[in-house]
Amino acid sequence: MKINSKNFVFSLIILAILFCLFVNRQNYVLADNTIVNEIDITSAEDLFKIGNDVNFPVQNVKYTLKQDLNLEGESFEPIKEFSGVFDGNGYKIKGLNIESNSYELGLFSSTKNAVILNLALEELSIEKENVLPDVSNSKVILYVGGLAGKMENTKVENCYVNFKKLDSASANNDIKNYSYLKGQTSFYFGGLAGEMTLGSSIKNCYSNVSIDIMQIGSQNSNIIAGGLCGNFISSNIVNCFSHGDLHCELVPDTTIESNSEINLGGIVGFISGYNSNVLNTYFSGNLIVTNNAQTSATFVGGTIGKMTIISSLTPKEGNINFCYSFPKNNGAISSFGASNNYQFQNLQIYILDQENFALFENENSWSEFEPWDFKYTFSSHLNGFPTLQIFNSYEINLNETNTIIDLGDGIHNDEIPVSLNFLGYQNDQHSFKYGDMVEISIKITDNFKNYYDLSYILISNSIVCTKNEQSEVFFLTKDSELEREYLFSYAINDQTAGEVSVALEKITYNAEIKSDNSLMGKVRNQFSVTSYEKFEQNLANGNVYRFFAVPSSSNFAFSKWVVETLEGEELVTTELDEYFKSSQLSFRFGMNDETPLTELLCKGGKLSAVFSSNICKVKVECKLNSGEVDNNAGKIFVEIDGVKSELKEFSVIKGKEIKLSFETDDGYKFIEWVDENNRRLTADDICFVMAEEDQLNVYARFEKIDDVKNLVWLWITLGVVGGLLLIGVIIWIIVAKRKDKAYKNFY
Repeated sequence: MKINSKNFVFSLIILAILFCLFVNRQNYVLADNTIVNEIDITSAEDLFKIGNDVNFPVQNVKYTLKQDLNLEGESFEPIKEFSGVFDGNGYKIKGLNIESNSYELGLFSSTKNAVILNLALEELSIEKENVLPDVSNSKVILYVGGLAGKMENTKVENCYVNFKKLDSASANNDIKNYSYLKGQTSFYFGGLAGEMTLGSSIKNCYSNVSIDIMQIGSQNSNIIAGGLCGNFISSNIVNCFSHGDLHCELVPDTTIESNSEINLGGIVGFISGYNSNVLNTYFSGNLIVTNNAQTSATFVGGTIGKMTIISSLTPKEGNINFCYSFPKNNGAISSFGASNNYQFQNLQIYILDQENFALFENENSWSEFEPWDFKYTFSSHLNGFPTLQIFNSYEINLNETNTIIDLGDGIHNDEIPVSLNFLGYQNDQHSFKYGDMVEISIKITDNFKNYYDLSYILISNSIVCTKNEQSEVFFLTKDSELEREYLFSYAINDQTAGEVSVALEKITYNAEIKSDNSLMGKVRNQFSVTSYEKFEQNLANGNVYRFFAVPSSSNFAFSKWVVETLEGEELVTTELDEYFKSSQLSFRFGMNDETPLTELLCKGGKLSAVFSSNICKVKVECKLNSGEVDNNAGKIFVEIDGVKSELKEFSVIKGKEIKLSFETDDGYKFIEWVDENNRRLTADDICFVMAEEDQLNVYARFEKIDDVKNLVWLWITLGVVGGLLLIGVIIWIIVAKRKDKAYKNFY
């Protein structure tokens, strides 16, 4: 078979293009897909073994830091040529002191197809003095970065580097620092990376840089330094900031005329590459250059030191945007040391005349495609720079005593109604790292579980989750229907941190209230004026309910209250005579009910009013001595089974004891209680009678007081007052005459 050479070549070209596109699109994913080992770093010894022990390789491996490491007092040799994943897991490496003969300095000397995540370097120091050029290559470059000297196709996310500072000041411009570089070669320095190339990216990162760079000028040797990256080629920086002190000094060689350059930027020293992006950045600090070589050029920018002069390698318009800088030492510094005709139309690139920390949280200040995330990524600090949440720790308190609960009017209960516990822990306070899954057991305690259920959950007194609504952040599952237990879980971060408490809602029971015989009587509640054969009543803990049994006529009377419950297939009737004797049943449903009624109703019991026709009709009236009925003489009150009311005619179950009492009106005097035959029952104010007959008539006998007798005291009072007035007038006249006589005798 003959192969068409043109088609074959064309196919090879297409395959090559697709492969390049695949590599470019995959970036760090290629490294992820080739992971064959996953190793935990649990000690400083483990970290030192990377690249120096066959069991700790530098390729096709993922390392996960499991705790904070302290390397103070030890010298560290950079991890060489790393091509894997290093996940700091929100932990910190403190006191990293890099001393090496290598020309690539950082935690990693260089990275390729690598990923660095969630890592913090605290009090980092890099010392390199008297760097001399290689004899075979007079253009040696020293690459220095906090994370890596050189990065190629490397992704960095959620990381920060803090360089160590000393109390003593260096001789140059009083910059307090510890890290320094000195020698006769080119320097590429960045707070995170000395150089970034071929699709490398830094996102959600920051640096606190403090460094001196001194170059003894040699021919065409340069200093390229930036707060985040020195030499930046076809790479990306998004949502990052840097603050601190960068000091570059160029000392001319006395034997060689130096044509060196200093490119110093708050974010990037030197940038090139059409697809390079610098978006949403901020710099604050000192950018100081001491250039003693008259033939050398200096480019200092608050954001970028210098941009390439090659037009084809200049970032496309808009790729550098939303960049802010505040160079403390020199407000006259521009955003770019040398922009080389870069187009700035409609861009937000500013030198600020004052530090504006609120800028970070103002979404209008940043690209709408990549806003700063203060919800799940960064923490906001008043009058300070943002920090990464991934490194935060949170103390969570479970507050059972702050439970929101309605116990009912006038009820106080010191019992704690709910039990909150961290799953796996018995205490009510625990420390969590960012991203940890918090699992809280919520259990309604035994005394409350029959009357209350979970309503919603609060964090720092704000509702975050309800029983009936789930969210993408908070998860609530019911653990046990009977015990009313729940499992509340969520990932901890700035938004979800805080004191946890709950609110309970009353469980509503539906009870049937009925009459056992609607011909004899019906029932109603306190809110109704109409009586019914039966009705349904919602019941909740702490509420007071009143039910009335209303006989349909005087031929019937209320007998008792009973509750009917179904136990298995058997209908069980429980009489409530011991607790409720009256036709007016009043009780508080729930925990504070000392009768069995609440428990029976919770089991589905039906409350029934029983009526009877075996009655005694009772009539009570006021009667004068003359035998005449006069109900204006006073009020008669009837009390049956503890319920007192003003009645004149009523029916009652035979055998009931009736208590009678009265209130006398003015003009009448109570004498005695008598029956229908005028026989005395008692002369006391209170009369007890038994309703044993079919008909019972009882009278309160009164005596009407004579109206004239009532006026006697009035006449006596008026006579006394009149007599006193008359005596007073006589005395006044006598005194007046004596004064008049004495006056005449004097004159």
